[in-house]
Amino acid sequence: VGEADGTAQFTVTLDDYSSETVSVSYTTVGGTASSGSDYSSTSGELVFSPWEIQKTIDVSLWDDTQVEGDETFEVVLSDPENGELGSE
Repeated sequence: VGEADGTAQFTVTLDDYSSETVSVSYTTVGGTASSGSDYSSTSGELVFSPWEIQKTIDVSLWDDTQVEGDETFEVVLSDPENGELGSE
């Protein structure tokens, strides 16, 4: 997404439904983008209620109006409870 979009949205999906509450911590980590000038650093915990399979993380983007190439940052998931982390 472009900085002018204002928000980057990340979708976290469980592989399968669970009868238990599942949670996972998340935090943003800078790549070539800089927290505070390109995006707002954020962290927290996603909590999936039983039978819920999808949540989103919104990261605010800063439109600095400078002409720049593509920049990157990551949202890192950690410390899952009642589940395991996988990759795509």
